Amino acid sequence: MTSAGADLSDFLSSPGTEGVAGAVATFGDREAEYRALRESAGVLWRADERAYCVRGEERADFLHRLLTADIKGIAAGACSTSLLLDNKGRVQLVLEVGATPDELVAVGPTAELEAGMETLARYILRSDVEIAPLESAVIALIGPAADVLMNAAELSTLECPPQAFRASWGWLLVAPAPVDTWQRLVAEGAVPAGLDAAESLRIAQRRARSGSEMTGAEFPQELRLEAAVDFEKGCYLGQETVARIHYRGQVNRLLCVLESAAMLRVGEALLAEEKNVGRVTSVAPGEGANGVGLALVARDFSDAGTKLTTESGASVAVIEASDGH
Repeated sequence: MTSAGADLSDFLSSPGTEGVAGAVATFGDREAEYRALRESAGVLWRADERAYCVRGEERADFLHRLLTADIKGIAAGACSTSLLLDNKGRVQLVLEVGATPDELVAVGPTAELEAGMETLARYILRSDVEIAPLESAVIALIGPAADVLMNAAELSTLECPPQAFRASWGWLLVAPAPVDTWQRLVAEGAVPAGLDAAESLRIAQRRARSGSEMTGAEFPQELRLEAAVDFEKGCYLGQETVARIHYRGQVNRLLCVLESAAMLRVGEALLAEEKNVGRVTSVAPGEGANGVGLALVARDFSDAGTKLTTESGASVAVIEASDGH
């Protein structure tokens, strides 16, 4: 689908549309949707993600010793970005972990999360831990006005209210009745955002995506994911390698945001001093007529302001990432 029309409530209440909102490229004005995500509040149906619950008395200790973040420090109603690494310290999964008084909720890309939960389940052994999928959709309320809008929406009064977790970028909602949740947020002023606006935001904020920047072979430092790692705790899968890089070494390439006067092309090589220093991994329209993209670029050419060229001769600049998630 490329457009859902102007009346989102009618669209979502039509028979057979549950979940379809996540496949909408734009609800009519990509630039307005992008501005809402950056400047006010946009609501995004993350149809490519799912949620799992982790229950049991030892749930926090269990995830704390396997994932990179301080899981035991997550307050009820909050969520934290964490990583599942392999034994060599390479990123296998980026997920958000939310806490309630009774369980932890893990959210991430569907295929990678399912594989990650299978990996974690192998470590349960005799621990008092249970991992199970949730039959809920994932919705994100993004932007600086998200708190005000959440208060106005009073989602707890819905017949089937979502689990709501405060994140650095807004609110993560795990919704058993997603249409009701979506409609309530839109009624209070949230701007529906499609995939195109969400992708532009992801790239501007320099966030890696599975299958593009993330192939299972990258270290957290290459993807600039150090904020998702608690370097003070002494346990998580892959800890030895990641800690050694952090304290005594460096990586040879870094994830960078690119800007060009023309749209970039995925897969195109990036050149500096006639050397191949990277390859474009994601692209989207930027602000105005510019195109933006992501690439893992050789460290010596990764500073903001560095000028590169594509193999087709287009001029490209490395720019600073936008603030936020």
